[in-house]
Amino acid sequence: GYFDSLCVLLRLAMVLVHCYRYGIVHNDIKPDNIMMTSDLRNYEVRLIDFGESFVGFDVDSSFEIIRKGNAHTKAPELYRDYHDTMIIDASKADVWSLGVLTYSMIDVR
Repeated sequence: GYFDSLCVLLRLAMVLVHCYRYGIVHNDIKPDNIMMTSDLRNYEVRLIDFGESFVGFDVDSSFEIIRKGNAHTKAPELYRDYHDTMIIDASKADVWSLGVLTYSMIDVR
């Protein structure tokens, strides 16, 4: 239900805060990269697959790794073609991906 989704999303947000303390941007947040224990009362959430991640929040827009990952959950500024090189705050892109994930978890039709 909604409460379980909220608890999982809060735990995932805590995981991101932990990563950001060490300057790590995951860069590929999607349902396939989230593992949970079968006991939902504890809400143990693990973020896996750091293959697209990098260290440092400000990245150059020409940095190739920011374009990798799942296009459905990736922030639009990471796929945009810039005429000039600019600096992008990639941690905000992780937050965008978390928002897309939130919408997909609570959107029940």
